[in-house]
Amino acid sequence: MNTKLIYISVLIAVIFALLVSVVECKESSKILGADTLGGFSLNGILMKEKDFIEKYGRGTEVLGLSDSHGFNVPEQKCFVYFMSDQYPKHEIWTIFVSQAPYCECAKKESKIKFQNFTTAEGVGLGDSYEKVISTYGKPNFHEEGKGYNCALLTLSPTKSKFACDEVIGYRQSNDDLLMSNFYLKDKKIIAIEVSDSE
Repeated sequence: MNTKLIYISVLIAVIFALLVSVVECKESSKILGADTLGGFSLNGILMKEKDFIEKYGRGTEVLGLSDSHGFNVPEQKCFVYFMSDQYPKHEIWTIFVSQAPYCECAKKESKIKFQNFTTAEGVGLGDSYEKVISTYGKPNFHEEGKGYNCALLTLSPTKSKFACDEVIGYRQSNDDLLMSNFYLKDKKIIAIEVSDSE
């Protein structure tokens, strides 16, 4: 009789351990943030700025930065700007999409329509904090109030339109430069940034 009890106890312990490991594996397999926005992937080979301009046109300079291209995207009710590195490769390495223009100069429209500005996992403007967490897991950093990342938005020329009260961000573990930030107001996404730069 004792042998049966021991066998059943061991069997229950093994099943419990397997269940725990499945749950842990599922949690650890979550993607560490977005690496794609609007069909533009920043994980791997980056798009050359000259190819971008040929396809979409030269956007308006954002805040006087010559390596930036800002666009109004009326069909998606958003604004987007792209940044490229100036040297040596001239590749697109930052995409920032928002419900309000980051700069008043973002009035141009692209030559052809952009894909929907959602992440590859389907997270977009207007989505909830909960959707970000359920999609990407616990963020690497979480900032509320008047921290550095919220301050970046409030320093923009259109600061009254950027009432960001929270930022959650992710850094890819296999790429120190690849990161994504989700800017929130009242737990809803008002802007998304994906970047492969410092």
